[in-house]
Amino acid sequence: MAWSAHQRSKGSGQKHVAYLSLGSNMGSRRAHLRCALEGLSAKGVVAKCSGMWQTRAWGYQDDRDYLNLACCFLTDLDVWALHRHCQEVEVDCGRREKSLNGSYEAREIDIDILFFDELVLREEDLEIPHPRLELRNFVLQPMMEIAPQLKHPKHEKTIAQLLAECPDEQLGSKTEHGL
Repeated sequence: MAWSAHQRSKGSGQKHVAYLSLGSNMGSRRAHLRCALEGLSAKGVVAKCSGMWQTRAWGYQDDRDYLNLACCFLTDLDVWALHRHCQEVEVDCGRREKSLNGSYEAREIDIDILFFDELVLREEDLEIPHPRLELRNFVLQPMMEIAPQLKHPKHEKTIAQLLAECPDEQLGSKTEHGL
């Protein structure tokens, strides 16, 4: 389910709809997530936010659990400006460095653009929809709360369908309904 132009202009005046995934497994995880949502709000509106989900690290070993959430973000920024803004917010909220070789590692805060309108983009520095999101319950469970009928533009399946078919055996547990 994509937002119609009428729905976008009716409430916020923002012209783009992005869905973001936020996660933290270092330090004060809730504070990092709050900081990120506040920082994002400088360039748009967090229209909807899932509860927080606690999950084990995905793709690498770490004893520190993640807190993850998803949000619907309305903005006038184009996808590249939003990508830069997310990276700036990560730094402002304590992120030290991005992993160099694409490996997974612990982090204070991570913000990923999952969807941006109905855009399909594959560039060296940015891929939309976010690659492998359909393989990750820690992304799909929070998205299910806020956009179960949102259709993945490449797979032509809803978030609900992707979650039902997800091969990830690791389920998160909802810890809170919101920040």
